[in-house]
Amino acid sequence: MDGRLKNKTAIVTGGTGGIGLKIVEAFTREGARVIFTGRDVARGEAVMSKFGGRFVQADAAECGHAEKLIGSLEDGGGIDILVNNAGEPGHRGGIETTSPECIDESMSVHLRAPWLLIAAVAPLMRSRNGGTIINICSVAGQRVGAPYLPYSVAKAALLHLTRCAAADLGRHGIRVNSVSPGFISTSIHTACLDVDPVRAGQIADMMKRLFVSRQSLSRTGMPEEVADAVLYLASDESRFVTGTDLVVDGGLMWGQYGQR
Repeated sequence: MDGRLKNKTAIVTGGTGGIGLKIVEAFTREGARVIFTGRDVARGEAVMSKFGGRFVQADAAECGHAEKLIGSLEDGGGIDILVNNAGEPGHRGGIETTSPECIDESMSVHLRAPWLLIAAVAPLMRSRNGGTIINICSVAGQRVGAPYLPYSVAKAALLHLTRCAAADLGRHGIRVNSVSPGFISTSIHTACLDVDPVRAGQIADMMKRLFVSRQSLSRTGMPEEVADAVLYLASDESRFVTGTDLVVDGGLMWGQYGQR
C-alpha cells in the first residue's frame, strides 16, 4: 500500500470505538502498521479482522499501561507515531461535589497515562531521528460550562502537556500536537449514564440539538472528521507543525450570530 504512512509504526490508545476506531481505520488505509488498545477483547478482535493492525488489551488508567504497550512492540522495534486517544467522560460535578476519587480517575486517564506513554516512546523515536505524537484533547479543556468538571480540567492539563512536550522534545525531531474535538457523534456522551438504551438515545438526541444550535456549522461532527485531522498531524504534510492544537468543532468555540 502506497499511503501517506507507509512503513510507519503507530500506537493508538482507545482504538476499538468512536474516534479511536476511525483513526485506526485511517492509519491502516494509509499503510501504517498499527498497534491499538482497548479494554474489550471481543471488540479488539473484531477491529483486527476488519481493518488489520494488532490489538493489545490495555486500560489507560492502570499502572504499567505504558510498559505493556512498549513491550508489545515486535523484536523491540521502534515507533513513529503515538496517538493518545483513550478517554472517558468521567463524572458530573462541580468544585464542591467532585470527590477526590473522581479527580484522580480523570487525571490518571487523561494526563498521567499520556504523559507516561510519551516518556516511554520518546527514546524509541529519538533512535529513529524523530516521530510524531498526537494527543486527543477537547474543546471542554478550553472553555468553561461543561458539566464534567474533572474531565474538562484534565483535558486542559493535557493541552498544556502537549505544548510542554513539544518544547522539550523538538530538539530530537519529535513533533507533539493535539486535536480538540467538539461535539462528535459517538457513544461517549451517554456511556456514563445509568439509563436504558432508549433513554440514552433520547438524551443523545437532545444533546445533539443543543450543541448544534450553538455551533457555526449546523450539523454534528463525525468521528472520521477528527481522524482526518489526526492523519494530517501524523503525516509528513505537517512536518513543520509542532505545539499546535487543531480544533475540530464545527465552530462551537466561537458560536454563531443570529438565530437558526
